[in-house]
Order: sequence, then structure tokens, then C-alpha cells
Amino acid sequence: MNLTETAVRRPVATVMVFIGVVLLGAISLRNLSIDLLPDLSFPRLSVLTEYAGAAPEEIEKLITANLESVFAPIPGVKRVSSVSREGISLVTLEFHWGTDMNFALLHAKEKVEEARGLLPGDCAVPRIIEMDPASKPIVIAVVETRRPGAGNEGLADRRETAELLVKPRLEQLDGVSRVDVQGSGEREVVVSVLPEKLSLFAIGFEVVAAAIRYWNHQVVGGTVRAPAPVASPQVPMPM
Repeated sequence: MNLTETAVRRPVATVMVFIGVVLLGAISLRNLSIDLLPDLSFPRLSVLTEYAGAAPEEIEKLITANLESVFAPIPGVKRVSSVSREGISLVTLEFHWGTDMNFALLHAKEKVEEARGLLPGDCAVPRIIEMDPASKPIVIAVVETRRPGAGNEGLADRRETAELLVKPRLEQLDGVSRVDVQGSGEREVVVSVLPEKLSLFAIGFEVVAAAIRYWNHQVVGGTVRAPAPVASPQVPMPM
């Protein structure tokens, strides 16, 4: 006796079974919780260090490399990645799933205290940022500015417009905690060499490249305070 014969011979029982399945599905659907931003705990920590005025190469050498060497031995670390930008070092620690993030955070704080002796004395104290899906950007806006008669602006000009005009006004809105500006064109200097001039002065391309490399120095910027001008005393003129 197969299932089809049983369903034909017992129609009432078959209908009751299907009605019970539908009722259980309706009850389960009603009690099923749906959350747009569920509470998730990603096994990831980020360490942000600010060093105002330093170039990306100096950030990588003085801060990022030292932090990576300190964070690598932390138990449960799967991967250590980093991003070095002008004035900012961001080191990301990715842990294995199932790692207790409370202990991972405690270990990261201990390693930060150990690494402070390896960092420059005038840089900011590294800050540990926990990975929280709720802190992701809610709104992403694209800035495209066009001025009459000036044509399309470059990426650097758009970033300046976003930094000076758009960002301050968005930060003044209620409920906005932070506004980040990303994407820009890096300014660079292009050196055009005329071959006939090189032949005239008997100079090779490697000499020009060496001269540019020699004068291309990067130093940490700072604040220069000029003293106020002192007024000269008034000397009475003889009558």
C-alpha cells in the first residue's frame, strides 16, 4: 500500500494533516523575528593611530610596521592587514570565528601599551575600534560639482569642496555622529625632459632622475608660530 492509496482511502485524515501543516507554518511565520540590522559580533578589531603631518611612507615605517609585529602573536589572530595614509595608520586584526572577543580586546589593549614605546613620542595614542555592523555608513553620497564656465572639476577639487562645504553641514545634522570623505586624486609633479637639452649639456636621464631623487625629501610637518611684530618706539623729531 503506497502513500497515494492511503490518502485516497483516508481523505479526512489527509486533509487534517495538511491543515495542521498550514497552521504550524502560519504560527511559525508570525513568531519569526525579522531584524534589519541584527546583532552580530564580527571577530575583527581595528587599531587607529594618528600622526599629524607625517607622509604615508613615514606612517608605514614608524607606526604600522611596529604595530603589526606586536599584534601578530596574539592568540586566535587569523590575519593582520594594514592601511597607511597621510597622518593615519589603520591596522586590522581578523580573528577566527568562535574567538572570545572580550579576551581578544583585552590582549589587544595590552599589546597597544607594549607598542607605545616603539612609536614616535609625538603621535597620538592608538585607539582600538571594535567591528560593529551598526556603525556602517547609513547614507553614501557622491559629490559631483560643476561650475559655470569652468568645466568639470578634478577629483582633488571635488574632495576640497566636500571637506570644506559638504562635510561641516552634514555634521551639524541631528543624529549624525561622523562624516568621512573618501576618494580623491593625488597631486603630483610631472617633470618633462627635453632630449635636445640633455644632448646640449651632455646630461643623461639617470642624472636628472638622481637629482630629483636627491632633492625629494619628506619631513614631518608641524606648526610654525611667528612672534608678533614689536612696535618701534617713537622718537620725537627736533623742532
